[in-house]
Amino acid sequence: DGVQHNVHGFISSHNRKAEGCRLASMLEVRQPLRAFFRYDCGGTLVSHAFLFFCNLSLLGVALLTLWALSLGLRNSSIIDIFWGLGFALVSWTSLALTMNASAKSILLTLMVSLWGIRLAGYLAWRNVGKPEDYRYAAMRQKHGRKFPFISLFTVFGLQGLLTAVISLP
Repeated sequence: DGVQHNVHGFISSHNRKAEGCRLASMLEVRQPLRAFFRYDCGGTLVSHAFLFFCNLSLLGVALLTLWALSLGLRNSSIIDIFWGLGFALVSWTSLALTMNASAKSILLTLMVSLWGIRLAGYLAWRNVGKPEDYRYAAMRQKHGRKFPFISLFTVFGLQGLLTAVISLP
């Protein structure tokens, strides 16, 4: 039938060549509800849920590392610098997972990356060497010793979730 599913049903092989990345039809996927959540990307069907999970996981690791760094620096303002870079990370991860090497996809990924790097550079230029942003300083003062734990979820975790959701196709 041309469609083979792996154990988890996240990625499937398709035996005919596709041009670019397009929504797979119900006949190709043979699972009507899943058809609306899969893209045919040049031979691989990847679900939106799988992309979201992978991007959220990668963002989680990056932001957990950044959070640990912020504890050592006693400055949560570094999260602002990562905002644009998070979108670049998601766009490159999505490009790699969908294996879509169309000119349009590569151009979009490059544009998001340039925007993210430009924003991160500007925010780093503006904030590095300065005291913690007043918003985070006020949260640190309000929550005292609980701030590290609270900042993990209300600052770093929230930013990761927002990045993943905003990046959804």
